[in-house]
Amino acid sequence: MTRQGRFWLILAGIAAAILFLPLRFALAIAGPDDERIAARAAGGTIWDGRLEQVRAGALDLGSFDVALRPLPLFLGRASIAIDRPATAADRGLTGIVESGIRRTAIRSMTGSIMGGMIDSLMIERVDLADATVVFADGACREAAGQVTLVPALNLAGLGLANGLTGPLSCDGRQLAMTLAGQSGMERLVMTVDAEGNYVARLHIRATDPMLGAALSAAGFGPTAEGFTRTMRGRL
Repeated sequence: MTRQGRFWLILAGIAAAILFLPLRFALAIAGPDDERIAARAAGGTIWDGRLEQVRAGALDLGSFDVALRPLPLFLGRASIAIDRPATAADRGLTGIVESGIRRTAIRSMTGSIMGGMIDSLMIERVDLADATVVFADGACREAAGQVTLVPALNLAGLGLANGLTGPLSCDGRQLAMTLAGQSGMERLVMTVDAEGNYVARLHIRATDPMLGAALSAAGFGPTAEGFTRTMRGRL
């Protein structure tokens, strides 16, 4: 075989190895940036693979199909499309996750994430509607779309069955959201930095003495805005 023939054979072998690189092997090479992110199993290739039972901290992301998008690689970014089809019991989850040098992002993310904790407050579900969040060089650079948090706080007189809803935005270097309940009595103000550290303040206006007593027992304190609970942690 000529030198040119060997060159093209080697090149073809490298291309085939990349094209059919198993997803589980690619994840093992890359290594997780955060040990809190884990999947029970990974199958298929980086172009057409599947992750099973993915968790990010306390959040249950479920199982979904993944596919590496080739064009962003030329910009030095790994961009992965994810797809968890909707079912009768699951609203599904679709969108794009990006990672690059000093840059992480989600784009056009729509669907539901089941379960999670904000401090000691259990969240039943997080719904995203065309959500885009871009952190670059440690700061929030772009945020759009809408988020709904459904807390597991079942107190008579509170309208939290449909959650608290509001837009995503950047406030200085942090991601910010101000979410309101349907009754207008409930409001959650939350900021998140590039490392996932958050500060969340849940304000509830309550004039019913029995509801006030229940809120005090749930860790809320009386303020000028009604009853407030401040929570801090890391997503």
